[in-house]
Amino acid sequence: MNIKFISFGIVLILFVTVSLLTSCDEGDSPGPDDPQEVVPLLKVTSPEEKSAIYVDGRFTGKVTPAEIEVSLGDHTIGAGQYYTENYLEKEITVEMTLDSVMNIALTENDLQEAKTWKLLFVGINSVTGLTNSGVKDTLTYTTKELDIAYDYLQYSFKKYLEPYSYNTIKSSRACSIFS
Repeated sequence: MNIKFISFGIVLILFVTVSLLTSCDEGDSPGPDDPQEVVPLLKVTSPEEKSAIYVDGRFTGKVTPAEIEVSLGDHTIGAGQYYTENYLEKEITVEMTLDSVMNIALTENDLQEAKTWKLLFVGINSVTGLTNSGVKDTLTYTTKELDIAYDYLQYSFKKYLEPYSYNTIKSSRACSIFS
C-alpha cells in the first residue's frame, strides 16, 4: 500500500470523528429559542441591614439585602435582626413568573412574638449502671452538687440560647425536682 493513501485515510478518519463530536455538542447546548431553566430568586430586605436570612428555618449564610435562590412552592422567609434582636418572618408562595426576581420586604409587621419556655431540671441523687468494662457502679450526687447543676442550666439557657433566639423565646422561672 501507498503511504500517501494510508495518511489520507487517517486524516479522513480524524476529520469525521471531530465533525461528529462537534455536531453532538451543538445539539446539547440551548439555542436562542430554547427555554432556559429558571431558578427563582428572592431579593430579601428588612428594616435593619445585615439581618441574617433564613429560609424554612435554616440560615442561608446571607444577610439583608441579598438575593437568594429558592425552589418553587411554599416557603417561610425570616430575618434575624442583629441590633434589635428581633425576628421577622413571612410565609410566601414562589410561583413561575416572567420576573426574574421576587421582592420580599420583611417589615415590623412581620415581627414574631416571643414564646415562653419552661425549663425542667430533674436531679437524681443516685444512678446505678454498668461501666464500659461491664462493672456495676453507682454514682451519687449531693443536694449541693445538684443545685450547682440546676444553676448552670439556668445560666446556660440565658447566656447561650436566649441571646441567639432573636427574642423569639423567653424563659419563665425554671423548676427543679430532686429525688
